[in-house]
Amino acid sequence: MLKALCVVMVALIGTAVIASSGTQSGGSRVAMALFGFAVLIAAVAGAVTWFPRARRPEAYVSSAGGAVTVSLTRRLSAVTLTMLLALAALLVIGAIAVAGGSSWILGGLALLLLIPVPDLVKGLGRRPHLRIGPAGIRLHGWTSDVEIAWSDVLEVSQASINAQTPIVRVRGRDGAASYGHTKRGILFGKRPADPDLDVPATSLDDPYGIYVVLNGLAMARADERPGMVAAIPGLLEDRADGVKPENPSRR
Repeated sequence: MLKALCVVMVALIGTAVIASSGTQSGGSRVAMALFGFAVLIAAVAGAVTWFPRARRPEAYVSSAGGAVTVSLTRRLSAVTLTMLLALAALLVIGAIAVAGGSSWILGGLALLLLIPVPDLVKGLGRRPHLRIGPAGIRLHGWTSDVEIAWSDVLEVSQASINAQTPIVRVRGRDGAASYGHTKRGILFGKRPADPDLDVPATSLDDPYGIYVVLNGLAMARADERPGMVAAIPGLLEDRADGVKPENPSRR
């Protein structure tokens, strides 16, 4: 409820600023209108990010070759890319409309906003996913590929890089021989200091369900893992249908 109220309030503020810009003239009018549009873009982005439409497991989970592939949602990346392009376009329009030294400042800000765009476009085209197998896990991510064997995993946890970036972290032991990291991004995707595999919670349709799956595999014996991997689609479907883990499976 609070998030919905925030989105509505921000949208109303943006609309009010745009309406008020009509009472101004010259550069002030352009500046107010651009600011109002930027606020509206932020409201739309917040609505899309905070109120996602979760997919059914059948739409993002598939099995092949004894492993399970979990397709990661590209919603947040698409929203971020759209926001950056829209804001950059507004700044360019402002730079053209406003004469003088301010136009160079606006143009410079537009260029700064475009810095992450190549990696975002490339990441969207990579179709990010998790491949979970009896031997280990592999993340085909936006800016990097990361893999590690279960035998080198110390724990799986729900963590946060910062307050806005919750993740599901597969923590590897120091010097893990099976840990591999390949940078795929142009500017982003550098190898982390620790042998960890981090999956952004915002890219998962069922973050807690994936955490439960990965945590179970990390703690299981090697001979138990093939059966556990095969059961992943059913487990996620049961969670989507509201069936509690302790209840007998419907299949």
